[in-house]
Amino acid sequence: MTNLSLTSENRAHILGVIFGVLLLILAVRLFVMQTLEHAKYAEKAEKNRIRIVPEIAFRGMIFDRNGEVIVENRPSYSISAIPKEIDDIETVARNLSEILAIPDSLLAQRIRAERFRRYKPIRIARSVSFETVCKIEENPSKYPGIIFQLEPARKYPAGGILSHAVGYTGEISEKELAADSIKGVSLGTDIGREGIEKYWDKQLRGRNGANYWEITAEGKILGSLEEMDDKPAIPGRDLIVALDYELQQYAASLFADTLTGACVALDPGTGEILAFVSVPTYDANLFTGVLMKDDWDQLLSDERKPLLNRVIKGEYPPGSTYKLLIAGAALEEGIINRHTRYAACRGGYKYGNRIFKCWDLGGHGSLGVVDAIIQSCDVYFYQMGQMVGYDKFAEYSRKCGFGSTTGIDIPGEMDGLVPDIQWYDRRYGKGKWPRSLIINLSIGQGEILATPLQLANFYAALGNGGKLYRPHFLKAVITDEDTTMGRVEIKGRLPFSKSTLAILKEAAVGVVYGEHGTARGSRIEGIKFGGKTGTAQNPHGKEHALFCAYAPAEDPVIAITVVVEQGGHGSEAAAPLASKVIRRYLEKLNMLPEPDTVETLFQAEAD
Repeated sequence: MTNLSLTSENRAHILGVIFGVLLLILAVRLFVMQTLEHAKYAEKAEKNRIRIVPEIAFRGMIFDRNGEVIVENRPSYSISAIPKEIDDIETVARNLSEILAIPDSLLAQRIRAERFRRYKPIRIARSVSFETVCKIEENPSKYPGIIFQLEPARKYPAGGILSHAVGYTGEISEKELAADSIKGVSLGTDIGREGIEKYWDKQLRGRNGANYWEITAEGKILGSLEEMDDKPAIPGRDLIVALDYELQQYAASLFADTLTGACVALDPGTGEILAFVSVPTYDANLFTGVLMKDDWDQLLSDERKPLLNRVIKGEYPPGSTYKLLIAGAALEEGIINRHTRYAACRGGYKYGNRIFKCWDLGGHGSLGVVDAIIQSCDVYFYQMGQMVGYDKFAEYSRKCGFGSTTGIDIPGEMDGLVPDIQWYDRRYGKGKWPRSLIINLSIGQGEILATPLQLANFYAALGNGGKLYRPHFLKAVITDEDTTMGRVEIKGRLPFSKSTLAILKEAAVGVVYGEHGTARGSRIEGIKFGGKTGTAQNPHGKEHALFCAYAPAEDPVIAITVVVEQGGHGSEAAAPLASKVIRRYLEKLNMLPEPDTVETLFQAEAD
């Protein structure tokens, strides 16, 4: 039998070969690590001792026209996770969920989603309480890799008084970062989401900085890293906006808790927005922290739609507030003059086999255009509207700023709708629609739609002599070095001559101060102002009430539109509210005479 066992010498030789091969492999690996992969491992070792902590820039503050702060920053604690320092994500997420009231699955998902940013803090909660911060500080072993920071958060006026105007901010998403549509930002940066915050985000945002800390392998902070300079954050710029916060509060207070609608006031001489109310509203402070699902669901399910910005997104039939535009078109086209009379109003108008009613079933009798506007006679406008026709209706509507956005400096503005023959052909088929539709259009009913802002801008132009300004919030941008004033821009002019404007303004004043004016119950003693009531059809319930005005009648300083949804007649629900806002603003400007002077003026008129 052959002896197959190895001798001691052979075994030693084999072991020596194996050991030599292992040494060779180790040497090669060390060579690769120390030369070819040196940069990679040096970077890894460096990152193991460096923690990059973002320094959040303060967003610019927002002031009203009188210098009152309306949006500011408050100190807020945020909670962040450093993925590299977390070995068991599920356990840490579970522990955090107990104190943050955020589902652990969402927390784990957020941390995992950022594994490529393993060495940088990832914000997972904001606006947390000091009590929560203390729990994390007292139990570091329970929350490894979790840090907290003191950073600025937005503070908005309580009660949502300005939410639809100023909007709110929110953290930029990965999708937005990937799209690279917003320059100079990183994950964790807050950007404007709605309103002034969004439109003027670039000016307000500033630029985040970074602090470099030296840490141990266990994550213990040793101090600032001496060989790297911190990058200080650059704060955003402050804004001055045209809003009058006190007037805004007053206007909002006039809407009872059960009312729904809008109120917008402009300076007719500049287009500056003085008040911007949409009710119901929402509390923008909800968005400065972690928006809870229950809060979001409640906002979405509310039948009164608090998230809807009715001033720029609410589209309503303008009702009789549109009659001044129709009358202006007829005057300019030579269809009527101030003395033109049509068939007397007997409470209705027969067109074909249908009777179109006047709002006053008793009838207004025979009227000229001024009295037809003052008394808001539908029958007069039914007849005049047919003479104007669809083409001129659409032409003058668009020239007066309807059917397109005004260009206000907040996002989301709606166009409204100016129907023309082509629109009806597309909707019903060429020529397959009744020609009686012009009768409804002539009194601002039917398919015509306008936003409260469009109406306010039209009446501002009536008051100022025909200039259509671009409505805007911004008055100035402030930096440490200088102040840049906002731009006043004239977008166009009303298509009316001076003589036509004079007739329309005479009628507007008569609506409020005439013996039979529909808004005579909303007069302000000591001055005269022009306006027009409106009652818009609503297929979902009671009619909407509208009132548009400018004041004073000569050299106006305020133009206003009020819409009260399902408020009924404009003279009853909208005009009194608008009158109160006008009075309040004129009082602020000391433009109302003293009671003794008022009595003397009225006595002189009587004499």
